[in-house]
Amino acid sequence: MGYYLFLLSITQQGIEHMKQIPNRVEDFKKLCDSKGVTIHGHYFTFGRYDVVLILEAEDDEKIMSTILSLEKLGNVRSETLKAFTYEEAKTIIEKL
Repeated sequence: MGYYLFLLSITQQGIEHMKQIPNRVEDFKKLCDSKGVTIHGHYFTFGRYDVVLILEAEDDEKIMSTILSLEKLGNVRSETLKAFTYEEAKTIIEKL
């Protein structure tokens, strides 16, 4: 399983339909469930990004499919970070 951090920016379209955000969040939860993606955190933030998601999935393909399905709606744009736990990073570093 891999962890992924998504840094989301709400687009102008998303801002124009701000009151629909609670419904879109529920739809996103259903999308993740259907694709086998687990949401570990969903935070609204101040600053450069409006939302931070922490997701977990078996592979990059599931994550890419999930985020592209979200972005094609036009309400957000994202930046993706693949994350490693300390133990995963330690194993990688020990192989150097």
